[in-house]
Amino acid sequence: TYNAMNRLFISHNKYINEIGGFLKLYATEYGISSNTTVKPNGIDESVQADKLIEESVLIQKYNAGLAIQYLFRSIGTDITKQGDNYGIVNYNYVPKLAYYADKNFLQNTNGAEYIGSLNITNGLEAHAYDKDGHPLIIAWSNNTDNTYNFTLNQMTAKDIYGKEITPDSNGQIQITTSPVYLYNVPTNYFYQAISNTATTKYNEFTENYADQISKVQGLQQTINTLNQRMKDLSSTSNLDETTSINLMKQHFNLGNTLIQAYKSGTLQIEYVKLSSMLDALNDIGNSFEDLVTVSAKTRNANISETLDTINKADNLINDNDIEMIYPSKILQFSQDFYDKASYINGLEEENDIKTGLIVSKNLHSKLLSDWATQFANLYIDTYIKNNPVTIDYSETNPTNQNVTATLRTNAQITINNNSNSKAYTFTQNGTFTFDYTIKGQKFQQTATVNNIDKTAPTIEGVENDRLYLSEVTPKASDTNLKEVLLYKDNNQVQNYQQNTKITEDGHYKLVAEDSAGNQTSVEFDISRNPAIIDYSEVNLTNQDVVATVNSNFDVNVKNNSNQKAYTFKENGEFTFELNIKGAELQLTAKVDNIDKTPPTITDVEDKKQYIDKVTPKISDDNLNEVKLYFDSEEVQGYTPNSEITGEGFYKI
Repeated sequence: TYNAMNRLFISHNKYINEIGGFLKLYATEYGISSNTTVKPNGIDESVQADKLIEESVLIQKYNAGLAIQYLFRSIGTDITKQGDNYGIVNYNYVPKLAYYADKNFLQNTNGAEYIGSLNITNGLEAHAYDKDGHPLIIAWSNNTDNTYNFTLNQMTAKDIYGKEITPDSNGQIQITTSPVYLYNVPTNYFYQAISNTATTKYNEFTENYADQISKVQGLQQTINTLNQRMKDLSSTSNLDETTSINLMKQHFNLGNTLIQAYKSGTLQIEYVKLSSMLDALNDIGNSFEDLVTVSAKTRNANISETLDTINKADNLINDNDIEMIYPSKILQFSQDFYDKASYINGLEEENDIKTGLIVSKNLHSKLLSDWATQFANLYIDTYIKNNPVTIDYSETNPTNQNVTATLRTNAQITINNNSNSKAYTFTQNGTFTFDYTIKGQKFQQTATVNNIDKTAPTIEGVENDRLYLSEVTPKASDTNLKEVLLYKDNNQVQNYQQNTKITEDGHYKLVAEDSAGNQTSVEFDISRNPAIIDYSEVNLTNQDVVATVNSNFDVNVKNNSNQKAYTFKENGEFTFELNIKGAELQLTAKVDNIDKTPPTITDVEDKKQYIDKVTPKISDDNLNEVKLYFDSEEVQGYTPNSEITGEGFYKI
């Protein structure tokens, strides 16, 4: 039954591993019937007892999560019926031998930790336990035809029922198919069992996953190194705690290497295959846990720290909408180890194994929670890959407006800065880095804006609202200059090319626009004669003459008390100093039509009496007319400067 049950465990564990592992194997029913029917000779009570203990050891070897023994009380009294006689007590409650064997087994293994199988000699089945910090071996022959002589040395032995076995004169006992218990076992058997178990499983791992291992650089070499270390344990009788812990960490780092290889794309396998490989490594890891158990002497186990790592992993795995099947299973194993370490730590009882169990199971829990976290992050990496985060910009063309950069994603995202907003508004060119978290992973993404142009084009060569007295050459400039338009007297100048001379008089408007929509406009005038002088009198006059500056533009007279009018009281010139819309010029007024000097009459005097003829001489630069009156009557036909001969009263 042992071999059949062993094959059953192997096949079931293989199946569990193939579907990703990290499941407890439950032995829902095990036991053996004492009856006379089974060929060739039936099964008596002693054989039932032997086989039941062998099965119980096997259950612990495979670390079954649950094992239900069938049956406590036989359901019948007919010894010829196999089904009636599975109980360890008869139908009438009288104990069978199996009852005493089972009781002895439970007493021996209560609180003990299964360590591993031993290769003492061919055909001898031997299993090592850590019982209160000391080795305990249960051994039997797996062949009814073979009996083994075993030298006890300093060891003692008891049979399946707890009866002491006395060695012969050579210090030997005979081991048959009936299991025996060996006590006072040297500690080197601890390390032999661990070595045997670990190396066997390392070899199986290398064989089963050769193709995957070959894809990860250096992995096989690391496995070989660890395998050799475990082989060397077979000749060890003592190993310090630090070395054991470091070896366990190195072994579980193989799992970290696999996860990182998957993450980098080096190991391209399905999640289920990755989980299977981790499950196999964890199975080997049980031997490293046992190594720490038998080696740990100081209780340096930070259980609360391990709980923190479990809680963080739990938050990562379970507090989101991603179904993480395999990390969840690994985390459950981690939780189970933590629960055991915490429970043992809380026990009042003290013995040599307690420290080892607390340290080893706590460490096992911590290392598995690390795996669970890393594995979960692979799911999250895939989630993030399938839900990329991009940046949308409200405007990508040149613009003179603000630009808003917005994070876009279908992922559940938390913005850690920017007042938790996905949108950032640029008022000028620059960069902004979003800090955000997706499924516990922190990221940064930088938005860059360089299309904001709030600077209008510049126009040189002319000024706004200026008057120019001659031609001008305006020049518009901008890094993103789009167009320059020229208007003359409110009409667009067709085919205007900037940087060319403008020669004609007129009112101009020059408009420069860049690609962002910024505009600069300048209005100016060209006039070679922006002002004239009007005179109050242009004909000859004996009155003052007023010269007035007239213009279509606003005129600022800088002299003449800022007056536009200048009064000439006599002929002459006056120069106005003018500023017309920024243009400085001089304009001279000239008057030569004022004549305030009356004509002169000579050779006669006013009111004088002459006794002879006279010839009055009349002179003036602007002489207009001369009239002669004789006795108050005008003398018709008088010619100036002619003789006057007749007697009488004359008036010229």
